[in-house]
Amino acid sequence: MTPIQGISTLVALYIGISGGLISAILLNIPGTPSSVATCFDGSPMAKKGEAGKALGAGIVFSFLRTMLGVGVLVISPPAGGVIQFGAYEYCALSVFSLSMVIALSGRDLTKGLISAVLRSGLGHGGARPIDSKARYTFGFIELTAGFKLLVFLIGIFAITEVIRFAEEVRRHPLRHRGGRQSQGFGFSFREFRSQFFSMIRSSLIGIGIGILPGIRGGLLHAL
Repeated sequence: MTPIQGISTLVALYIGISGGLISAILLNIPGTPSSVATCFDGSPMAKKGEAGKALGAGIVFSFLRTMLGVGVLVISPPAGGVIQFGAYEYCALSVFSLSMVIALSGRDLTKGLISAVLRSGLGHGGARPIDSKARYTFGFIELTAGFKLLVFLIGIFAITEVIRFAEEVRRHPLRHRGGRQSQGFGFSFREFRSQFFSMIRSSLIGIGIGILPGIRGGLLHAL
């Protein structure tokens, strides 16, 4: 490939994370960490026979959100000030992250704090970025690279979903059911127009938080 073709291919592979929503919608198993939230709405739609509509809406809005983010990245000024971040700035970012966890937890504040503590503990496992000293490996060399979020999500969602599905099949054998064939993207222009401003709002919130250094994708996935 030429340099332009190679870079274009790498960019397409990097931002083409919407493929993870296919398994999230059809199997209730997130294909990528950012597809976790898709399981909450996409899987129930698939169980009601609206899998085509859920897939079409997810792909279309993911594409529009990505294009909006790329546009903001192109016109935004260089973030040279991030290099000068010190202990005070990173402490402020940590406090901001915890405050966002509290805000997103709502009434289940205890569950939100427990999830934040567990995620923070898992994120500190492996080799330290400064001196590569192993921490929280418990003597296992396999934990030197830390905990991979995707593997952790597969353990939470995929294994439980497979066990549940196997139990349902044992009790009620599968039967072929005729479904409706979706046309186009599976949703009408009126439905697209009704959700357009919600897409713009969610994209701007995600872009605003994504600009901040140190805020990993977990908070963006929740949004």
